[in-house]
Amino acid sequence: MIRFKLFILILISIIFTSCKLDSAKYRDNLTVFNGLWRGVQEINGVKSDIELLSYNNKFYGYSVTSNILFMGNGYINKKHFNGSYKVYTIDTFTRFGDGTFNGYVNSSSRVTGDFKNSLGQEGSFNLKLDKDNFYKSSSIDKIATSYNGSYYNFTIDKSGIIAGTLGDCNMYGRVVIPDNSINIYQITLRLEDCSYEGYYNGLGRVVENQENNFYMFFGNDKNMGFFKF
Repeated sequence: MIRFKLFILILISIIFTSCKLDSAKYRDNLTVFNGLWRGVQEINGVKSDIELLSYNNKFYGYSVTSNILFMGNGYINKKHFNGSYKVYTIDTFTRFGDGTFNGYVNSSSRVTGDFKNSLGQEGSFNLKLDKDNFYKSSSIDKIATSYNGSYYNFTIDKSGIIAGTLGDCNMYGRVVIPDNSINIYQITLRLEDCSYEGYYNGLGRVVENQENNFYMFFGNDKNMGFFKF
């Protein structure tokens, strides 16, 4: 009987250790394009900053110096990284180009590659995972409040329901948390009674210790927005 109990304790210990190793392996080996990524793109020797947020291979990003927003899909197959994206203007939020990219996973926290788009541009990119700001817990309680500004007036309640206005649009939607161990919030929106009317999907993240602490991307085939609330 004592031997049986000892065997059970050893088995539980092995299972627990295995789970911990599997968790570490997920974190140390990049197999799905998830994260908060920062880096540069270079076109004809000119570099510009880029930042993007990704979850389950879907990404949303922006470059202030290039005055663009972009969204797309990126896939990892062993060490190869490829996908496609759409380009939008920051000023009008409208789509004006499309592109593709191919690259490599250099480590668990860096991807590099080349891209080309319908605007006749070809270049390279180098992205590094911001682990410190990505591997933080998420919670609806962190974003459930009223947001008021010159361009927006809406609330997110404790169920994640969004209701209010954004610009000239009435805005309705919801925020859900796909994994509370990472700083990712999935967003679905409906904009009504304006020129940007339509359904949108997006991602958000919390920026701690800042006055505007909720960053939100959302887009569809025609339009894309990025706001800091």
